[in-house]
Amino acid sequence: MSTKNRPPAQTSPNITTQASAMSSEARHQLHVFFFPYPAPGHMLPLAHIAALFASRGIRATFVTTAANAPLLRPALAHQPVHILLLPFPSAEVGLPPGCENTVSLPYPRSRHQGAINKAAALLRDPLAAFIRTHRPDCLISDYVCRGTADLALSLGIPRLVFSPTSLFAAAVWDAVLSHGAHRYDPDNAAPFIVEAGLPHRVELTPAELPQAFAYPVELDAIKESENNSYGTIYNSFYELEPLYVDFLKKSRATKVWCIGPAALASRGAGNDLDNEQGELIKKWLDSKTSATVVYVCFGSEFVFKAEQLREMALGLEMSGHPFVWVVRSDEPEAEWMPEGLEERMKERGLIIRGWVPQLMILNHPAVGGFVTHCGWNSTLEAVSTGVRMGAWPLQWDQFFNERLVVEVLGIAVRVLDGVGQRTAGDEKEVVKWERVRDVVERVMGGGGGETRRSAREFGLMAKAAVEEGGSSYGELSRLIEELEELAGKKREG
Repeated sequence: MSTKNRPPAQTSPNITTQASAMSSEARHQLHVFFFPYPAPGHMLPLAHIAALFASRGIRATFVTTAANAPLLRPALAHQPVHILLLPFPSAEVGLPPGCENTVSLPYPRSRHQGAINKAAALLRDPLAAFIRTHRPDCLISDYVCRGTADLALSLGIPRLVFSPTSLFAAAVWDAVLSHGAHRYDPDNAAPFIVEAGLPHRVELTPAELPQAFAYPVELDAIKESENNSYGTIYNSFYELEPLYVDFLKKSRATKVWCIGPAALASRGAGNDLDNEQGELIKKWLDSKTSATVVYVCFGSEFVFKAEQLREMALGLEMSGHPFVWVVRSDEPEAEWMPEGLEERMKERGLIIRGWVPQLMILNHPAVGGFVTHCGWNSTLEAVSTGVRMGAWPLQWDQFFNERLVVEVLGIAVRVLDGVGQRTAGDEKEVVKWERVRDVVERVMGGGGGETRRSAREFGLMAKAAVEEGGSSYGELSRLIEELEELAGKKREG
């Protein structure tokens, strides 16, 4: 733990002189910069990690852009994290003003993904100027921001990689990439076994691989930047995936730290109810019986076709269970909302447009199940609150995470048996309302007692991991000690 500056001792001149002669290392407060990739699923967990560092007395500075700062402030509000704003180069990459993250990209988003990546890379030089001015001891940046590895090296500070996914997914990712035989192919549903000595047998199809696997040169460059960094931080905890923590610590060329769930550890960051919508949701949930409500949310990135939204709406109505369903605020309701649905469901169903306080919802005793896209942030929040899941992966690493929660941990039921991958808003097969109804029943029904018990047990483990004496608490302590030692050696040199 770093030693904070103290006021001069009001004692004899001799003691004051001794205090002023203390080593600079004893007086120095470790300063860490945090630099995310501009996607909510990457920015928010890194903001929680910045708050977690600040809660340990570390001077934490989060570097972002003006349009992204409001999204991050709730996660940073509980700790003294300083925010520095960089100008986002929208015009240089052909994006409209204010379009500064993946959610704000014009539709279809896949057409503009390259522009957001180029803009993120252009932030390297202004970030370098901030580092020269503020002189942090360490840079923690997203794994996608590969240019920050050479930047940190040139400026003489260690760079830590932040990986926004599970260690299981990272191990599978490494294995597929090193094997080199498979690339993303949305039309190929032929299964293959992932080779590389993983702790479990993992079977995937080329259609279930992240789209990034269509660009192996880019992936190799990201992996090289990670190998040239000091180590990688994961927002997970040892007890959740111990075999994969051990596997990566042995197989990776650099160090690995497991310090999550950061949202729990940073004392509820992002769980605020200081807005009208949050209070409305809580009041509605308060009126429901324990463990009777199914929560349905697919994150902020994916855009469903109107036909699929209509089938979801009908399936939720026919399930007979109370539900909270989150849909994107820009979905054109006239194209998908079944006539009279909200009026029929006003007592039993709550449809929310846009942002919701997800941790509060999952923590509420009325919620008994969660139908999710298996994004790692949502998955970890469900794990942290002990809520059973219905796994409906859509893109990126979500099919990997589905394998983890369904096949390895046994805390979720699978939604998409035999249904192809959906990417970039182009569903290959519409999931009909009967399947949606049946999935809700499987998640909420009386069966699956072992799955439900396992979910609750992992929730207790998650809370214990971030408390003093827990696995993640100790891991972060060791990381901070290493960074302080590195900073001290640099000052002495």
